Amino acid sequence: LLTGGRLSPHVRQVILRKYLHRKDGWGEEDAVLHAMQLFTLSLEFHSTNFNALGEPRVKSAYATVGGVRGDYKAVVVLFMNGGLDSYSLLVPHSGCEPHPTHADLHAEYMEVRGVVAFQKTDLLQIDVPDGGPNRTHPCSRMGLNPVSDTVKDLYEDGSLALLANIGSLIDPVADKHEYRSGSLRLPPGLFSHSDQQEAAQNVYAQSMAMSGVLGRIMGVLTDYDSPFEVESYSISGSGLILEGGPVPPTTVDDSGSNRFGWYSSVSSDLDEMLANSSRSVFGETMARQMQAAFEATENLGQRLADSTTATAFGNSGIERQFEQVAKVINAARKGAWTGKPE
Repeated sequence: LLTGGRLSPHVRQVILRKYLHRKDGWGEEDAVLHAMQLFTLSLEFHSTNFNALGEPRVKSAYATVGGVRGDYKAVVVLFMNGGLDSYSLLVPHSGCEPHPTHADLHAEYMEVRGVVAFQKTDLLQIDVPDGGPNRTHPCSRMGLNPVSDTVKDLYEDGSLALLANIGSLIDPVADKHEYRSGSLRLPPGLFSHSDQQEAAQNVYAQSMAMSGVLGRIMGVLTDYDSPFEVESYSISGSGLILEGGPVPPTTVDDSGSNRFGWYSSVSSDLDEMLANSSRSVFGETMARQMQAAFEATENLGQRLADSTTATAFGNSGIERQFEQVAKVINAARKGAWTGKPE
């Protein structure tokens, strides 16, 4: 029933032999469970055509994509699905340029925001280089949300930049009249929260169907004559921002690598089942992907378990996630190129 009668004699014999061995050692219930696990790992379970066996399989190391490994660089993205009200974080404070209808930008902010506006005395003040009337930035001083002391500290030591007024744009739109004129190209889904989440991840306002911006960046890095070695990781499942890259992202959760729970009990049996290549293109693709996934997650899981950080992290969800980010970076910096066998 599990494989529609397509189980090859070789795989059938492996499963039967392992079943009898487990039955003698651990009992009927354990043996049946183990046999079902092996069934679900068989190529016949994952493809619908006949799995004719080919030559003995030569097990090769899972290759990384790219070649040149220079100084290690990491891009860490914290994507906030709920969105962020910019004027609840960054507020015009003082030294602002004149405004057509108000004394300055802060006065306009106070009127428009009304009861949710922050008073100047409540804001954490930061100085803005080249800010003020007729300069690059409209105000010489901005204010931060009263609870964002860490943001203030990072900004003042040069570790953080704030980019305001960022959004989807195809043609420049001067005002609402141009917006309503119908003569300009506008990004799709401008007033849809979910569409703008996608736009923020693909950074291609013309189409929601574009792949992720980080995936495309990795593609460029591996397309040089001397390509760079690249990897991608996700701490929160699959994400559009990583789609379209030359390598699929490795998923890590807030406790470490997502390792296959019962791999240790079936690894040698799986090697026996996959001892020969498959003449089925679907079966062989499945075999290679399955072996590569197991090897990568086991290798990465061990390296993350051995990786330590000097920083003490808390127990909240976001802190546990950043702890794993730090461990991945730490392992890579030490030359343990995270998920790949040596």
